[in-house]
Formats: sequence, structure tokens, C-alpha cells
Amino acid sequence: MQIIQLASGVVEKRLTFPGRVDELTFTDDSRQLITSNATIFVVRVP
Repeated sequence: MQIIQLASGVVEKRLTFPGRVDELTFTDDSRQLITSNATIFVVRVP
């Protein structure tokens, strides 16, 4: 997964998860990204 600045197109961060990711969901405030497959990862987005 990559976090990209939309205005400039610059990749700010690249994240790699073990295995496949079945679902991505942002929290209501868009500051946390939740992924799930067999394991749930919560990623704090700057």
C-alpha cells in the first residue's frame, strides 16, 4: 500500500502487509486505516 500526496503525486510512505489484504476501511476521522484478512491491522495515518 502507498500513501500518496494527491496534489504533488509524491509517495510519502509505502507499507507492506504479510499476506493478502481482503478489506481496507478508514475510521470516521480518516486518521486510522483498518485492514483485515485473518489478522486485523490498525495503521495510524499521519
